[in-house]
Amino acid sequence: MPRKKRKRAYIAFRYEERTLKHYLKGQLRNRSVGVTVSDYSMKEATPDSKWKKRAEERIKRANQVVVLVGPTTHNARGVKEEVKIARRLGKPVCQIRAVKGKQCPRVPGAGRYYRWTHANLEKIFGTTKKH
Repeated sequence: MPRKKRKRAYIAFRYEERTLKHYLKGQLRNRSVGVTVSDYSMKEATPDSKWKKRAEERIKRANQVVVLVGPTTHNARGVKEEVKIARRLGKPVCQIRAVKGKQCPRVPGAGRYYRWTHANLEKIFGTTKKH
């Protein structure tokens, strides 16, 4: 079996919906996706000045920023700040609709909006992604 390519992903999410991040990481461990993702996302909820500095350092180290979009993510102050930081640093940003069957409004400025499917995860985290 060929070695998996390691991607450094910063996963932005509404803190109250953090279990979605764990589901994503579990699905990405599936051998057929072909990548291993290092999670650089924040573990704290409140975006104060220290939080912003730590988030920026982690986003700098990431290859990709992925926003997990739930029903209220578009209102999350921390997610909006993470997207701003990623854009300022020139990092690729996209968003994944993380909750099926509910309205999940896009996060402004967070790039292309994908449905959560195996094929889309391969596009986002694979070696031939364009977005």
